[in-house]
Amino acid sequence: MRGSIAASRKRREAEGATDMNPHQHSTDARDALGAIDTVAAGDPVAVLADLAAIAELVGRVAERAQQDLASWATVGPHLAQARDQAASLARSLHHARGTLAYNMSLQAAA
Repeated sequence: MRGSIAASRKRREAEGATDMNPHQHSTDARDALGAIDTVAAGDPVAVLADLAAIAELVGRVAERAQQDLASWATVGPHLAQARDQAASLARSLHHARGTLAYNMSLQAAA
């Protein structure tokens, strides 16, 4: 993998950037998607972490869009639902990553 989306976000936070614009979110998500190669990655735990980070970005973009489009009352509920679904997906991917990491450590110890 060229670099994880989580590492990119941590680097920006360390540099003092606390909030990104929607274009930065989109760029990060596209970069992460292009970097994911589940077969050649060699570290499936890192792949799951990147997928979870992408889901978190989708949730943030949906939340930002909901704020930006607040005057469109019929759009807001759909964006809220998308945000909630992205949060659920991220949570599931984080759990999958943790479970896989645990199972891999048991296998390595055996």
